[in-house]
Amino acid sequence: GTLEDSRTALAWVRQKRQEGTTPLRLGCTIGVHPTRCQQEFVDSEMPAEQVLQELQKLAVDGIQDQAVVSLGEIGLDYDRLEF
Repeated sequence: GTLEDSRTALAWVRQKRQEGTTPLRLGCTIGVHPTRCQQEFVDSEMPAEQVLQELQKLAVDGIQDQAVVSLGEIGLDYDRLEF
């Protein structure tokens, strides 16, 4: 996933909760998958520090209503450096 994927997931969870079409306990994971690190932290027009700040804001916001239930991989997968 990416920052934008995380935003989409959070919005989807909130939409489904509001519609009442899914159990209230539905939540999402946010983060950046290791295979997307180049895209998110190097090639992005947004500085890497800002990407991390945006992820943090998203996490804090989503935790308030328990829509974010976990933080996924955040790009620190040193076990697999080649994809």
